Amino acid sequence: MKKSITYYLTLLVIKLKGVKKEFNKDPIDYLKIRKENVIHPKNNLFKNRKTRNFKVDKTSITEIKPAHSSDKLLLFIHGGAFISGPAKHHWDSLQEISKQTNLTIWMCNYPKAPEHKILEISKNIDAVYEHALKTYSEDQITLIGDSVGGTLVAALTQRLIRYKKIVPKKSFLFLQ
Repeated sequence: MKKSITYYLTLLVIKLKGVKKEFNKDPIDYLKIRKENVIHPKNNLFKNRKTRNFKVDKTSITEIKPAHSSDKLLLFIHGGAFISGPAKHHWDSLQEISKQTNLTIWMCNYPKAPEHKILEISKNIDAVYEHALKTYSEDQITLIGDSVGGTLVAALTQRLIRYKKIVPKKSFLFLQ
């Protein structure tokens, strides 16, 4: 697959900002990295969209709804090495998806390590998916995971299959 100019620009920005260097330190200064988090997007980021915030277990959800009602949900689980996020680039991605589609989007800001263990983070992702199934059927839900979010989506899918639960129709994993 041919990589876009945006892909190369993103890599350049990451390199110039030294983001990867921060993740290579031992121990990782997760508090410094978290200063780049954008918990709630700017008000004008999602023009012509309704936004609301709610919680499922310990996960904060920002819902972005199109002007016209949508019967499909995009459940977005951000990356950040389990310790940070969402970051500005996650919101920028959702802004573009929102412009190009008529989907309701949930940005899942799950609990982070080291304060929370992987089992608790996973249980939160499970709870968010179960909550989504109260309103949407599995064929109306698309899971997207970026980096560690992709790992969380893959692990959720494995648990759903293992326990013979309803699996979403579509999943997209962006692993690095």
